[in-house]
Amino acid sequence: MHEAPERNMRGRPGFHSIGYAFIELSYDSADRPILGGRYIIDVAAQDAAPQTDAFWVGRWQMDHDGWRGTLDITSAVPFAVSYTAADGQGLAVDGGPDPGLPHVLRISIPFSPDNIQQFQLFAHTWEKDVFSGLTQWGPCNFGVQGNRG
Repeated sequence: MHEAPERNMRGRPGFHSIGYAFIELSYDSADRPILGGRYIIDVAAQDAAPQTDAFWVGRWQMDHDGWRGTLDITSAVPFAVSYTAADGQGLAVDGGPDPGLPHVLRISIPFSPDNIQQFQLFAHTWEKDVFSGLTQWGPCNFGVQGNRG
């Protein structure tokens, strides 16, 4: 007697019968409830360059020479960013990832009309939640550090 292979809900051979290591869950599983999910909308070619500019997206706690604030980067392309100072003041930010060096972020923050500070931030390529860099205030350079948070 011939047994039919395991089938999934579309009538195709199931994952277990073709050797894939997926766990199939029904939508009403009491043992493993599904509380949320994601779906894929696009897939890059296997030989595509890494999307290193997307590394910057997220909320960053930033400290430049003792001045603290939050850098919120909501999109890599087009680049969208804002800065919130420790006192709650929100500031617009100009700039974006360096086209030739996407692990380098070049931005300017207008702390006042006569104080638009330039920042050059470097993503740590082995520590994905850290950056460091420099800011210029007048003729002097000052250290900048940040972490995702």
